[in-house]
Parts: sequence; structure tokens; C-alpha cells
Amino acid sequence: MEVLSIILSSSLVSGVITTLIIQTNESKLNKRNNFHNKNLQVDNFFRNISNEKLLRLLNDWHDILYRREDEELKIDEITLVRRTLFYGSAETIRRLSLYQSYIYNLNPEEEESLQEMARGGVLITGIIVSLKKDFSNEDVSIENIMKTYLPWYNDEFDEEVKKQIAIYNY
Repeated sequence: MEVLSIILSSSLVSGVITTLIIQTNESKLNKRNNFHNKNLQVDNFFRNISNEKLLRLLNDWHDILYRREDEELKIDEITLVRRTLFYGSAETIRRLSLYQSYIYNLNPEEEESLQEMARGGVLITGIIVSLKKDFSNEDVSIENIMKTYLPWYNDEFDEEVKKQIAIYNY
């Protein structure tokens, strides 16, 4: 009788431990799946709802950098920042905050040095590249974008651009 009691109680304990382990693993798996599903839903929302808006935003940032001298260009930068905050990814917003800080600390009285030209170009192009990633999930280098639009881009400027990219961790 005592042997039977020991066998039954060890079977019961083994069953309880097995059930607890299974439930813990299922709970962890469910939490991970829920987190993953939530991220997919957020990504899907931005891709489906805001694709056209992201494209317009990407074009506006492009125009800010590469059509700055165009007198017909009418872009409200406050609205542009607000739209970027609304539609941009966390990385785009990080880059926007760095650009905003740069603009705030910029001294319009000083002549723009090669370093400042590279810094400003990298900061704005960094936003453009990040928006491109948000829009099409493609990675494009800042240097390639800048080389495409700046005919005077040379080795000296490239060296300064690479320094700025490293400073801002782009």
C-alpha cells in the first residue's frame, strides 16, 4: 500500500510539474507572438494608410535640400516637421531631432564652411534616406544620394561627409 501511495504521489507531482512547464512555455510563446503581431499590425498600418503621405513627405524633404534656391518652392517647414513626426519611423524622428537641434544652434551670421555644408547635408539627407527606408524598405547610402544631386561633390567633401555620418551614427 505504501509503495502504491509513493508511486501515485510521484506521478501526481510529475504531472503537475509537466503541466506548469507546458503552461509557462505556452505563455511565453503567446507573449512573443502577440508582440510580433502587434509590430506587424503597426507596420501594415503605416504601409497601407500612409504610403501616399510618406511619398509626399519624402518629396518635400528632397525639395528642402535640393531645391532650396527655387523661389517658387513653397514648403511650410513647421508642417513638414509635424508630418515627419506623425508618419516617420523612430529612426526618422531621431534624425529629425538631430536636424532640429542643428538648425537651432546654427549661426546665420557665419560663413558656411565645408564642415557645416557637410553637416547640414548629412542631417537632411539622413532624414531623406530614413524616409526612403520607411517608404520602400530599401537602404540607400547618404553619400550616393548626395553625389547624385551635388555636381561639385568631390573627395574632400566626401571625407567630411563620412566624418559627419560617423558623428551622427548614420
